[in-house]
Amino acid sequence: MIKYVGVGMVGEKMVVGKRTIHVPVVGPSMYPTFAWCSDVGGLEDCAVAANQNSRRIIPEFFAVEDKFVPELEMIVSINHESRGIVKRIVGLPGDVLKLNGGYLYRNGKRVDEPYLWKEGRTYGNINGFLKDCVDVIVPKDSMFVLGDNRLLSGDSREFGFLKLTDVDAYLPIVYQENLGLPNYPLSSILANQNDSSAIATINEIRKNHGLNTVTNEPGLNEVAQFLGDVLASSDYDYEIAQANGGMKKVGNKANSLGYGYGYLNTSFFPGVFDSNDYQYLFMEKGIKEIIEKPNIKKIGIVGHDTKDVSGCESSITTIVSLE
Repeated sequence: MIKYVGVGMVGEKMVVGKRTIHVPVVGPSMYPTFAWCSDVGGLEDCAVAANQNSRRIIPEFFAVEDKFVPELEMIVSINHESRGIVKRIVGLPGDVLKLNGGYLYRNGKRVDEPYLWKEGRTYGNINGFLKDCVDVIVPKDSMFVLGDNRLLSGDSREFGFLKLTDVDAYLPIVYQENLGLPNYPLSSILANQNDSSAIATINEIRKNHGLNTVTNEPGLNEVAQFLGDVLASSDYDYEIAQANGGMKKVGNKANSLGYGYGYLNTSFFPGVFDSNDYQYLFMEKGIKEIIEKPNIKKIGIVGHDTKDVSGCESSITTIVSLE
C-alpha cells in the first residue's frame, strides 16, 4: 500500500510532503521492534499486538524517491535476490566492523544496541560471510545490515554487504519511538558441560513433537568438548577440520570412551546460550535436525569460549548425540 502524505504523522513525528509505504514484516528477525506473531511460531498474539500498536504489525516507511541517504540504526526495506527483507543498518561505507564475544564492534568501540531482543547474542556465521573476530570494512556505496533478533536473523553475517541502491524504503531512528519491547539482558549462558536446564528444554521440545526424552551423558560431553577443541584449532571450519584429520580424531576419541562413532550425531553452531534460547534456536535447521532426531537417547552439549592473541572472543556450542 502506497500513499502520499502532504502533512501527516508517522509515529508521533510530523511528516511533510513525503510518500510512505506500508511494509508488512513477518517472522522473527526484527523482533521485538516489530511483532513476531504466534501463527508463525512467535511470541505474540497478532490481534493483541495490533490493538496495542499497529505500527509493529505493518509499519509505515518512507519511500526512496531520489538519492537514498543512509543513517546508522535506520531500518530499511531491501530488495535482496528478488525478495523483500527488512533489517537495520549497523555499518556504513568506511566503517570497520567486528563481532567479539556476542557483541558488535564498530570502529573499535562496542555498539550500544537497546533495540535488541537479547543482548550478547550477535555471533558470527561459521559458514557465511562474517565469523567472529574478523575485521571487515564496509565498501563504498554499501551497507552492513542485521536483524534485531540476532538468534534468528539471516542478515549480512550470512550474505555480506548490500548495495545502498537496493533500499526501496526506510525508517530513520527518530521515527522509531514506541516500537518494540524492553530488551532482555544477558542471563547466565550455557558455559559448562552438564547444563540440566538445557537438557530439560530440549526434552520439552522433543515431548511436544511426540519424541522420547534424552539424558545427559558425561562421556558425550567429553566428546562434545573435544569436538569444540578440534573446530577451534581449525578456525571453526568443518572442512578444514576434516582435511586436517580432526574429525577422525573426534571419532577416535568417541571410540576410546566406548562409543561407536558411526552411531554419533554431531552438530555445532556459533555462540553460547542460556537454556531458554534453545526453544528458539530449535527453529534453525541444523539444530532442529539433531534435537528432533527420533532415535537419539543420550546427548552431550558444551559451550566453548576461545580468545585470540588480541583478546577477541569466539564462541561455539557443540552437541553430540547417541542413537
